[in-house]
Amino acid sequence: MVYCRNRYLDVEGNVLRYSVGNVRGDVFKYQMVRNVSITSTLMIKKEAIEKAGWFHDIPCCQEGDLLLRIFALGYGVDFVDEFLTNVYLHPGEHITTGPKVIQGRLSFFETKKKYFDRLTPSEQKKVEHAHSLSMFREYILLKDKKTAWNYFEKAVKTQPFDLLNYIEVLSFVIPMSSVISIKSALHKLK
Repeated sequence: MVYCRNRYLDVEGNVLRYSVGNVRGDVFKYQMVRNVSITSTLMIKKEAIEKAGWFHDIPCCQEGDLLLRIFALGYGVDFVDEFLTNVYLHPGEHITTGPKVIQGRLSFFETKKKYFDRLTPSEQKKVEHAHSLSMFREYILLKDKKTAWNYFEKAVKTQPFDLLNYIEVLSFVIPMSSVISIKSALHKLK
């Protein structure tokens, strides 16, 4: 498999942000925590998709789920350091927003748990932490602050000293778009 960089643009074509991934080789453990890339940037051998069992019928995270199963089979990945795709973000409902996304993320996490035997306890906590933060964000978007707070507490319990916890919790008082901007700025500093 190979993938490239992509730009996220608004409906007028203004660049909102850029993809940040640039991992290569054996990325199975990386995929357990963070998605390598989005579908539009991927070129995958048909053989790998067939062996992994194609896309599964889940409400969201289909590419992440498929990639995890491909990488679990031992396939590697390479990266083209060029912007070859654009993703246009528009207002309104998306496949990755709304109530269905909760079920999709839970299904994807169940797939991840099947591979926990390949991880150390510390690595398992990182996977649980990433899942808890993603669920926190989804419940914030759904304006369900009680459930969001429960997932925030789980995130802190698994990785108490992770700065990302405390940046994410700002979503209770400032818009999610501002939190994304803060995270992007910090990522650029790394």
